[in-house]
This record gives sequence, structure tokens and C-alpha cells, in this order.
Amino acid sequence: MGYITRGGTALSDEDVDELARRFERGEMPGRWGRVLVGRPRISPEPLKLIGARVPESEVAAFDAKAALMGQTRSERLRALIERDLEDA
Repeated sequence: MGYITRGGTALSDEDVDELARRFERGEMPGRWGRVLVGRPRISPEPLKLIGARVPESEVAAFDAKAALMGQTRSERLRALIERDLEDA
């Protein structure tokens, strides 16, 4: 199987294995750009934290439904807010 890097370079399985061995030895081949630490941005604009007081039983049920849908609490809240704003 072959791979193509973002820069267009073709890599074979053997190339990937060799890169993995070099990384494991602490070598960093090639030219590296800026490394971003932390979670990926979810929006190009600044984010604002919002809060609400909700009974514990409702929070537990909400979290359970989010988990069932494969979402975190924040992901589910954002999806519901977006859906509400689309309906407006």
C-alpha cells in the first residue's frame, strides 16, 4: 500500500516503518513547522462559555443520551443550539 503526504511525496509501507523507527529513537527527520498544542479549534471566532443551572437528574439523563449518540455534553449542547438557531 502507498501513501501520499500533504506535500505530494509518495511513501511506501517500508518508508512509513522506517519513519516510525526513527521517531521511536527520538529522531525527527524532515522539516517541521509550528506544533500546535491542545484541542483543535471548533470555530474561527472567539468562544464564549455559557452556563445554566439544571437538576442533577436531567444532567445525568442528558449525559447518557449524549453518550448514546457518541457525543460529549459540550458537543450535544452545541448541536442543539445550532439546530435551534437554524429553526429560527
